[in-house]
Amino acid sequence: MTDRPSRSATFGAQTAGRAMQLLQLIVASSRPPSLAELAATLGVNKSAVYRLARELEEQQLVVTTDDHRYVAGPALVALSARVLSRLDLRSLAHKYLLEASDRTRETIGLHIRSGSQRVCIDVVEAIHPVRRYLNLGETYPLYAGPSGKVILAYLPEPEIDSILARAAEHGEDVAAIRKRLAEIRQKGYMAAIGDQHPGVGGLSVPIFNFKGVVASMTISGPSERWTLEAMEAAAPDVVAIGAELSRALGATEPDELSRNGDKRR
Repeated sequence: MTDRPSRSATFGAQTAGRAMQLLQLIVASSRPPSLAELAATLGVNKSAVYRLARELEEQQLVVTTDDHRYVAGPALVALSARVLSRLDLRSLAHKYLLEASDRTRETIGLHIRSGSQRVCIDVVEAIHPVRRYLNLGETYPLYAGPSGKVILAYLPEPEIDSILARAAEHGEDVAAIRKRLAEIRQKGYMAAIGDQHPGVGGLSVPIFNFKGVVASMTISGPSERWTLEAMEAAAPDVVAIGAELSRALGATEPDELSRNGDKRR
């Protein structure tokens, strides 16, 4: 008797490992790779790669294009969609809020879109005795404050138009809001003092998933301490944290999305 795995089991594990490598290469490639390109990258002969690719094709994990290149198949896309749809945004995001708190020492809020509103679903309080207080469940229109505007900025134009029509009905300066939305798409974040509450500074970044913008992360505090200079200094780190959260939610290029909102449309 021996505890060592059989040669067939070892070979099977190696084959499964190669298949996973092959699948990862196909998914990660910036353009669909050919059989020869896959073989060269893996360091395996083309016939071995072809056998692995055929097995993945039979499972519909990959498919071949008309010019004999490989792309993700419907089974893989469906599996990915099911996994991503089950992600709990609040639970997944909390560690990123803590990271932003460590960087800024101010109050961090996570806000999700709910129709034309945004709702606060998680808060990490600032360490300072004088701080910005947020209430879970706090709800405001998307056009009100940095937390909503960074979500609004990345919605499709027809949705923006509809929401801003409501803003106009409530006496808001729609032209000024549109100018702010354009600035957000250019910079990838919004930093402002008193945009919603007098004496409060807010730095907000958009959060994306595989479908588009879904939330915002906002760092807020008293304007005497959380000044525009302080917010601008913290912005690169906060944008990077937001991009990492977006990738965890399935966004492929959240940093590019946040800098160039118009390209997503």
